[in-house]
Amino acid sequence: MTDALNAAPETAPADPLWLQPRIAAVMPAAMGIADKTWSNITSNAKAALAECGIVARSRQKRLSLSPAWDTLWSAVVASKDASLRIMLDRFVQFLDANDIAPESVVTADLDAYIEALRVNTIRKDPALTLRKTRAAWNRAIDKVAGWPGQSLEAPVSDDLISLPLSTFPPSFGTELEALTHRLAHPDPLARGPKKRALRPATVQGRRDQILRFASAVVRAGTPPASLTGLKELMAPATLERGLRWFLARTGNSVTSGISNIAAALRATARKDLGLSETEFGAVKDLCDRLIPPRPPGLTAKNRKRLMVFDDPEIVSHFLSLADELWDAAQTCRKPRDRALQSEIALAVGLACYIPLRIRNLTQLDCEGELLRLGPGNVVVQIPGSRVKNHQEITFPVPAHLVERIDAHLAHRAGVLCPASTRWLFPQRDGSAPMAPGDLGKRITQTIRKVMGIDVNPHLFRHLAAKLLLQNNPGHYELVRRILGHTDTSTVWQTYVGFEADGATRLLAETVNDRKAPPAPKARKQTKLWPKASAKHGAKIRANSGPGTLEKKP
Repeated sequence: MTDALNAAPETAPADPLWLQPRIAAVMPAAMGIADKTWSNITSNAKAALAECGIVARSRQKRLSLSPAWDTLWSAVVASKDASLRIMLDRFVQFLDANDIAPESVVTADLDAYIEALRVNTIRKDPALTLRKTRAAWNRAIDKVAGWPGQSLEAPVSDDLISLPLSTFPPSFGTELEALTHRLAHPDPLARGPKKRALRPATVQGRRDQILRFASAVVRAGTPPASLTGLKELMAPATLERGLRWFLARTGNSVTSGISNIAAALRATARKDLGLSETEFGAVKDLCDRLIPPRPPGLTAKNRKRLMVFDDPEIVSHFLSLADELWDAAQTCRKPRDRALQSEIALAVGLACYIPLRIRNLTQLDCEGELLRLGPGNVVVQIPGSRVKNHQEITFPVPAHLVERIDAHLAHRAGVLCPASTRWLFPQRDGSAPMAPGDLGKRITQTIRKVMGIDVNPHLFRHLAAKLLLQNNPGHYELVRRILGHTDTSTVWQTYVGFEADGATRLLAETVNDRKAPPAPKARKQTKLWPKASAKHGAKIRANSGPGTLEKKP
């Protein structure tokens, strides 16, 4: 256990609260052990803690339930919902052991259960268990016959800042909705520089940031009735009051969230409110103090994650992972399991050969974006209107992936989604593409489980740049075209340095090519006769004809 945690046995505290986050971060595949082996290790560690009286000993057998809970549990089993059984089993046992009747369960009982887990387990994440158990209980109200009708509500978080839009005057809401409409649908005949439409997610994010800031201004003591419009929100005194309210929550530390809100306010004031230069200057002066300059290159986290790909063996395994996942999927006995695993194998394979942003990968349209130009000839073509930076994407799909796509589409029909579904990665009812976060999470979890490394979907793009520059040092324009960036300077600032090893290798090859060829070595004459005395040699030369070494008889 301590080897996995990179800690000496004598320095690792036998404390569940210390162990839980560290054990959660362990990736068994990175240590070359199976998940089952790691599960046994953690079970043995918990047993040792229980033997010492540090945690409660786990029950080896499931206790019989009281009649009221036993009836409800039979209904849970009859629902054939495995997620309900998994998440509610221990909670129900906890409630029954503490003589809490089904109709008396309240949120405080769930909190007590989580607290018991927190001090008596070393592997479970209490916060995650809390969310999943609450969701399972509330879902059981609709799915399990006779389940108690009271829901377990989440407590109001202290981090909740945004107030309902109805808190503000109607004129404020009208201006906010008009702003979001202009951002999504700019007027093509408006004077000044042409504005491009922002993506729906960007528009929603901007709206949420402005509402969040307006709520902070109200929480700082400003009467909501005074905020009749967005210009009133940008008044220097009001702007400073709201920003200082955020800073007070962080001890005057400028977090990324505060910086993002300041950037959104600055962008709104500059482009969308018709402020005078003086008015905008005051807004810009305040916001600029909270917006740090963006450092060039990748973030420290992404650079650290990419460092594992300095190992050629890891690179080789990673690039072969899609094949490994696909082959494993074909051995699944259950059609749904096979379809699910084939789906993730396709996602990983496409991300390796076609490094799309996760949103474009998730929303691939089999009818409109996978163009079939002939047998086995398929091209991914995504219009600029569906791309973050409005750059059209065109990529040929490797033949082996075309075969897998066709096989997956044929097999998944009626198993994962309806046969007429047009999305390559759809929601299960076929009505829309899967949420990018859902597919991204599955990709990350699969790679973590199989290889023991942390790879988010966007890291595929960084890895593509790294591999290209290692094999083609200095070819930033090539990377720009592959990744679909607008200008080469962005690529250079982000990925400079990745080609160091490749450049060193290229220099060695250049030196070897330009070196003068080595001079031929002088051929050493073969001695045909044994060493003779000077007198004997002279006699041989005298008696031999010209051009011959034959000895005269």
